[in-house]
Amino acid sequence: MPLPNTNSFTEELAVSFEKASPQKPKTLAEAVSDSLLERMPRLSPDLFNKTRVVHPTLTPNQLKRVKEYQDRIMETHNEDSAFGSSCSAEIPRFTLAHVPRQKTITYKNACAVLGSLDINDRISDLRIGLRGSVLNFRSGSNNYMIGSIRLQGRLEWELPFKLDVNVDVPTVPTSFIDLGDEAIGLYSDIVRQMPRNLREKTEYTTPSMGILWAPTDSSLYVSGEIPEPTRSPQPNGDPALVLEIQDSARSYHHVVAVWNIGEELPFRNWIAEYSEGRSKK
Repeated sequence: MPLPNTNSFTEELAVSFEKASPQKPKTLAEAVSDSLLERMPRLSPDLFNKTRVVHPTLTPNQLKRVKEYQDRIMETHNEDSAFGSSCSAEIPRFTLAHVPRQKTITYKNACAVLGSLDINDRISDLRIGLRGSVLNFRSGSNNYMIGSIRLQGRLEWELPFKLDVNVDVPTVPTSFIDLGDEAIGLYSDIVRQMPRNLREKTEYTTPSMGILWAPTDSSLYVSGEIPEPTRSPQPNGDPALVLEIQDSARSYHHVVAVWNIGEELPFRNWIAEYSEGRSKK
């Protein structure tokens, strides 16, 4: 059976062609497959373990939904927020679809949605901490005539949900349908020629036809639900009633009790970290 015209795809397949095993076939399917090697090449299982990273394009509506998600979790609420969005997924290097049953191949939860923020700003006031000291660099300062500092780069992060990656199965040319029918017929002829003991000890399996191809990034599309962001409730503030004992060298502060209000940032974790002795539960 002739192969399609040689190109980079078939050249990559040719590298994976197998040779017949020197061992005696143990199953009917293995015996038939070995016999077919004289008519058509067989692909190594290693070919189907190859993967690649793709970057499907999100639709305008998906980009809008992701932006809304990021604005909410970042609490920007800014129409002009500079958050970017992209999609990255690791999928099989080659896609296999069984025809005519499968019309679309879906890789569930394969797409990681990445948020990003480009940093391209001029900084006129930069503070750098160095072993407890703080160095101040100010643009135009009489003390530091270094000018402003420009930061360029990109921050990226992965959002806490994944989407599906899909690709539509190509249509088989009419002439190739006949070739598929011939291949199934050849399989059946070889099965009938197999020894009776091999046919009796293993189950007969009807073969299926499939399409193997390497989809381009542009042929992939993303689907799935972009969830509503969930925000953990902010804990109430917790002032502390403190007993202060003054001494010549230092003052001693003891926490008597704490309570909650809504007009203060919580800091009970700091109290726990920077306190000694026994605390009341």
